[in-house]
Amino acid sequence: MDILESVREAGDARTRYHRAMAGFFKALRAGLNGEPDVAEGDRFTAAGKVITCSHCAHDRFAEGHAQLNTAGMSFLNLDWANRSAATLACLRCGHIEWFLHDPDSAE
Repeated sequence: MDILESVREAGDARTRYHRAMAGFFKALRAGLNGEPDVAEGDRFTAAGKVITCSHCAHDRFAEGHAQLNTAGMSFLNLDWANRSAATLACLRCGHIEWFLHDPDSAE
């Protein structure tokens, strides 16, 4: 891994962190205000297309991230150095869609 790729991945991690914190505070604010639509989720796009659930065709998701562990890095106790993937969990059926790059918000 070269230096530019390391810097790019560090920037991606900061972006994921800020996006997750923004989502947390959005849900907290909605909960404190008694808004019933906290669980409505968000819409996303990837490669210019609106993302829909491949199981039920719903278009509302809860965004998350998952670590892509490898046997070699786990053996060396370096799981933290593995890449992560963006996940979108369908709020209708629970099916999880995986993306190597963060999808864009459609709203």
